[in-house]
Amino acid sequence: MEAQTKNNIAFGAFALACACVISFFFPIHILQEVHPAFVPAPFVSATPAPRTQTMPDRISIPSVHVDVAVRPGSYDFTTGQWDVSWDAAQFATMTVTPNTVSGKTLLYAHNTKKLFGPITRMKLGDEATVTASDGTVFHYVYAQEQVVGPSDTSILTNAEDGVPQLVLLTCAGVFNQHRNLLFFTLHSVENVNS
Repeated sequence: MEAQTKNNIAFGAFALACACVISFFFPIHILQEVHPAFVPAPFVSATPAPRTQTMPDRISIPSVHVDVAVRPGSYDFTTGQWDVSWDAAQFATMTVTPNTVSGKTLLYAHNTKKLFGPITRMKLGDEATVTASDGTVFHYVYAQEQVVGPSDTSILTNAEDGVPQLVLLTCAGVFNQHRNLLFFTLHSVENVNS
């Protein structure tokens, strides 16, 4: 009987240790966690330019040494799969192109060193620039982070609503089991071709 009790105690201690390790690597509270936002004043254009179909061509985030090309991409609601490239960020074509009027521009990429892996080191207030195919440069300021589950595509709902925003999406977590959304507010726009 004493050996049985020792085995039960050892098993209980092992189970408790496993639960602690699992809760450390997979904290339940991290899903839908929203970090406090640095909220810069939203961009207000004196004469808002009409929304165009000028596609994003490049994204640059100097603070974390990200400078990558952007290609069109999509999400298949039927299969639940993203069209993902290993050598470029992608513009979710079901969201709005960069503009000064309204809506979310979603760019996504793999969590690798040469793509969006470094964005996890960003600090609130860091700047990102998106250069459109017509040469227009959109300057954004990092304002908020949200971690969601891999099947949460609510970011694609009502993408045309609200103030102009840039949203970056990449995998997160030890086993890439989460999705990290970084929200940026539009700060300024310049057209280098005018």
